[in-house]
Amino acid sequence: MNCSAPRYFFVFLIISISLTACNKEYAPVPSATEQNIIYLTGSNGAYSDWKLNTLAIGNTNQPMTPPLSDYSIIYYLNGTFKDSDGMKGTWALINKDSISQKITNAANGVYAVQGYRIVNLNATQLTVSYSANGKSVNAAYVAER
Repeated sequence: MNCSAPRYFFVFLIISISLTACNKEYAPVPSATEQNIIYLTGSNGAYSDWKLNTLAIGNTNQPMTPPLSDYSIIYYLNGTFKDSDGMKGTWALINKDSISQKITNAANGVYAVQGYRIVNLNATQLTVSYSANGKSVNAAYVAER
């Protein structure tokens, strides 16, 4: 009677399990900045159409009637954007809480650069704040995919 066959089977089983466990793919967790890029541009690089939901200048909420109620912006994964007013340009995250936009198609030919502080950003909501004409502005958007 050969007793070595079960022993070899046991060794083979342990080696097989070890090799299988080592072959699992590692999916890195995105940094906060990378996660914000995913949120801005949509899942897997598909764009999100960020529709303006509320706008407050100083402490005064603006009525959401046209043209405000029709305003939206799209951030593309390649670092470009366009808005519903026809403005186009490039964007970059300065850090996880700041976004910079450079309008490249201004009618006067001058590039306009605007910085925004990201107050809140997730897959469905974007709130930014900035200063315009000496007043603080808060703009809240909802994602429409």
